[in-house]
Amino acid sequence: MEDTDWRPSPCHKCGVMRAAAKNPACPNHACSVTLRSKRYVWIRANGDATIIDTDIVELWQSPIFDREKDRIYELGNEVEIKVTVEVKKKTVYRERSYAEGTR
Repeated sequence: MEDTDWRPSPCHKCGVMRAAAKNPACPNHACSVTLRSKRYVWIRANGDATIIDTDIVELWQSPIFDREKDRIYELGNEVEIKVTVEVKKKTVYRERSYAEGTR
């Protein structure tokens, strides 16, 4: 039997009252940001994208980061990641007989 007796409760970190929910989230933006680790996406000049969970200052200061062309964005409500697959060459179908696979 699932527990459905959810009630408003104070945030354990800042004390602001949270709405009744199974997994309540703090409405205080300053508190909720500190509860989660921030994640970033690094977009390189050539279009490659990498999700960064580490310190971005260290990345920004490293020689592999091009400060004029590369960009770093914080992942949040305003950033959406989309993944696409593109075929660069014509598909080549290879046939294999059943006799080859039974050896």
